[in-house]
Amino acid sequence: MIDVGEDEPRQILSGLRKFFTADQMLNRRVAVVCNVKASAMGGISSCGFVLCATKGEGETAQVEFINPPAGAKNGERIFPESLKGTELPAPYSGAAMKKKKVMRKIVLKTAEADAGPFAALCDGETLMTSAGPCVSDTLSGAKII
Repeated sequence: MIDVGEDEPRQILSGLRKFFTADQMLNRRVAVVCNVKASAMGGISSCGFVLCATKGEGETAQVEFINPPAGAKNGERIFPESLKGTELPAPYSGAAMKKKKVMRKIVLKTAEADAGPFAALCDGETLMTSAGPCVSDTLSGAKII
C-alpha cells in the first residue's frame, strides 16, 4: 500500500521483493506512475507501478528506487524540467496511456555522470517536482522501469 496523496493508499504490486527487504520498502518515499489501468497480478489488483533504476540482468541486476526530493508532497505530479514554472497539462487517463502505448514510446533512464545522485530522465529531460529533481542515488546511465 502506497500513499499517493489520495483519500486511501493505493495497492501496487511489484517484483521488488527479490531486491529489497520489507524494512527497506516500508515507509520510504518512491516515485509512482498512477495513471495506468489497474491490472490483476495473481488475482490481486495493482493500481500503478513504482519507478526503479536498473542495471544488469538476472542474478547480477542492480535495482534502486527513483527517489523524489524530501520536500515533495505525497501525490505531487512529476513533470519534465521544460514544464517547470508552467501550468501542467492534464495527465493522460489510464485508458489513454494504454491505447496510445505512452510508456513504450518514452525513454526513461538515469543521467550519466561521474558522481551521484543521478537525475531521472524522460526523453533526456530531468523529471522534476516542485521541490527539485527525482534521482537514483548510485545508478548512472541505468534504465528506469
